[in-house]
Order: sequence, then structure tokens, then C-alpha cells
Amino acid sequence: MGKTRDLFNKMRDTKGTFHAKMSSIKDRNGKDLTEAEDVKKRWQEYTEELYKKDLHDPDNHYGVITHLEPDILECEVKWALESITTNKASGGDGISVEPFQILRDDAVKVLHSICQKIWKTQQWPQDWKRSVFIPIPKKGNAKECSNYCTIALISHASKVMLKILQAKLQQYLNCELPDVQAGFRKGRGTKDQTANILWIMEKAREFQKNIYFCLIDCAKAFDCVDH
Repeated sequence: MGKTRDLFNKMRDTKGTFHAKMSSIKDRNGKDLTEAEDVKKRWQEYTEELYKKDLHDPDNHYGVITHLEPDILECEVKWALESITTNKASGGDGISVEPFQILRDDAVKVLHSICQKIWKTQQWPQDWKRSVFIPIPKKGNAKECSNYCTIALISHASKVMLKILQAKLQQYLNCELPDVQAGFRKGRGTKDQTANILWIMEKAREFQKNIYFCLIDCAKAFDCVDH
């Protein structure tokens, strides 16, 4: 335990690195694309459509926060930087998190200045908007983009700002989310609902009552949420 990475590194050294090749993919009309540049453009088109969403809703004012938040503090930047997991792939800028953590205070000052500028101007840096997408095949036709799970590698510097924003938003979300929601909540889990279902089933048998369940499997649920 704790040395899984060393084990996989030794296995990789023994077996060598395997690079899977994607020979072809289908376009939106079902036509096979075999040229590398065409395949690349199709993936770009697919991911842009997948995450393209107009989030502006002038009629939705529920939960709008009208008061101003305080400026971002250096201690928040330091906390966010230290909480980022090491030994992770870098984003489009090719910079891993380790150099930031080695520089420590100097890196915190630079990142704090950047985060403060973003906070006040509400403008996200262009470099931070670029992601490297890694398609991982799932079940089904391997030529269909929809049959892949896309993992996005983003800039580690942007993760600092994202963690700060997440922490600030979490304070409000905990008050807004219903108590019955257990998934995607700290200290909670879907096992809570599983226990409740088992308890309901036991009571239904005891009192000889019929029970009905509706289970919904949402395709690409995470991708469809307004981020």
C-alpha cells in the first residue's frame, strides 16, 4: 500500500509503453474520417459542442448573491496550492504543479496577484481556457465520439483559482441543497440512500405494501450540468 505508483512504473519499464492509435472516427453525418487532421478537427468540434452552453438566464434570479465578496487572500492561494495533488499530468501549458510548490512563497505571491486580477476584472485568462482532452473508449462503436469518456487536463495554475472559487461557493451551496441529497456532498454518500431504500423495502414487506422505484441513468450527466 502507498507504493502503487512505483509498482506501475516498474511494470511500465518491463513491458514498455503502449500508445493506442485511433485510425478513424465518424463525423456528425456518420462519414468515416481517416486523415489525422480531420480526426483532430472532429474531436475539437465534438468537445466544443459538448461543453458549449449559454448560461445567461435573465429570468433566473433565485439565489443571486448581491453583496460583494472580500478580496482573495494570500492564505487562500497558499491553501489551494498545497491542496493540489502532485504527480498529475499537466495541462496545455505543460507546467506541472511541483515547480509552484517548490517555489512556495514566491509562487503564492505571483498566483495571488493573478487571482486578484481575475477576481476584480471577472476575466479568465485565455491560456487557462485551453484544455487537453484525452478520449478514453467505453462500450459501443469506437468510431463514435459519444462512446468515449473525455478527460480534460487543465492548467495547474488555474486549479488554484478554481479551488478558491469552489470553497467560496460551497459555503452557500450547503445552505441551499436539500437534506435528502447525499451524492456529491462532503461527509455524505449514496450509501445513505441505499440504506434508506433497504429500510423502506423491509417495512413494505412487513406491512405487505407495494413499492415502486424509478431509477434514471443520465447519459453524460456531468457533461450536461451547467458549470
